[in-house]
Amino acid sequence: MKMCKHALFDEKYRAAYARMATDIAARISAGRYAAMGYTTNYDLICTLEADALNAFVHKAAPELTRASLRPVEQIETPQDLACTLAYHCLTGLGGEMDIAQLQELRQDFCWRAAIGGTAPQAAMALAAVGCPSAIHMTDHSPEVRGILSSPYIHTVDGDGHLVPVSSIPAGTIREIHWIFQFQKGGQLALADGAYEISASNRIILTQSEINRQVPLQAPYLHYVETHAKAFTSNVLSSFNAMTDEALLGQRLESILRHVAAYRQGNPCGIVYYEDAHYHSAGVRALCLRQLFPLSDIVSMNEEELAQTLAAIGFVLDFEDIHSYVAGAYLLKERFGVRKGLIIHTKDFALYVGEPLRANIETGLLYGNLMATAKALNGDYGTYPQLADVLTLPLSEKGLRAHAALAAKAKDMGAVLVPSRYIARPKYTIGLGDSFMAGVQICF
Repeated sequence: MKMCKHALFDEKYRAAYARMATDIAARISAGRYAAMGYTTNYDLICTLEADALNAFVHKAAPELTRASLRPVEQIETPQDLACTLAYHCLTGLGGEMDIAQLQELRQDFCWRAAIGGTAPQAAMALAAVGCPSAIHMTDHSPEVRGILSSPYIHTVDGDGHLVPVSSIPAGTIREIHWIFQFQKGGQLALADGAYEISASNRIILTQSEINRQVPLQAPYLHYVETHAKAFTSNVLSSFNAMTDEALLGQRLESILRHVAAYRQGNPCGIVYYEDAHYHSAGVRALCLRQLFPLSDIVSMNEEELAQTLAAIGFVLDFEDIHSYVAGAYLLKERFGVRKGLIIHTKDFALYVGEPLRANIETGLLYGNLMATAKALNGDYGTYPQLADVLTLPLSEKGLRAHAALAAKAKDMGAVLVPSRYIARPKYTIGLGDSFMAGVQICF
């Protein structure tokens, strides 16, 4: 049975890989895009080696012990930063929080430039396999525009035309996110002893100005509404850094009108909400109430699922796949998600909900291929790199989860695809965005 399951999913992955180019060619021939919003930013990424982490912790907070570690919502001092880095490395949790202007960021760590934001990272992942998309932009800086220069990545200019990002005028405001990538297996030295870094993950430190406001671009919204048939999916994201609930309410009113117009023009189009780590509990609650019932599909990772369920009194059991299914159904029913939820993890991708016109299993396979290629290479996966993913083993945890659901999966409306497994991924930045990109190809 074990070998049978391995063979089954090996064949499904090979078939999906072989079919991807054909599906993308059909999208191009028909002039179909994914529309994706709403923020863009400039990322600076530090691959956090244990030696650099230990040197910084020893300098900034030599008294730190494991018992004293705690999460913080706002990093104001070098001590806060040291505590935050140590906490996330030892718990293995990802996260996102605001940080003040600290000179230590540039002095004590090495950085490389990248693109940030759910929509642009997904667009980059699609561009790597030659699939076109259109994105809503908030950072038009030369750096961001340069990274997004691709014949496959489009936006809407001020005159209301769909154009390559490279053709729009450069702006002067730049939104920087500082991202620490830490890797499983290193040793963190604290005042009370040395501890192993428990998992590979990342934390995002923001100095948000634009992303706290999410200024919506009317030409983009209008173009998607008036050319709705060209957009097989309409991705909503990136409200998580907002903290002003009144301003968020205004933005969501605009999105409600936009989605209504999009649906009128394309009743079969998929409204897809990619969830995130929120900076404000009030903002999260408002997004749950307003964006979840607006969406055909809500997508999130397992940490986000656990946090969202905890807010309504449900404790997710990470070792029980039936807990994932029950939790997803609870969110669907409680908040009125129209079709279903997607949960993406390092071990499996799971859809829970009503049947779709699209082949969602293929979408999950595409998503897993693209996310794993990103984890393996640190960049958006090309076709040869996706082929390399096929040589990786299937996650044993994912296979066990599939077996546990197999008898009742159809009755439960559950579709699960085990991931290709990397025990110690070098990169965890943008994996969810790459996964989301792959799913869009199936719509």
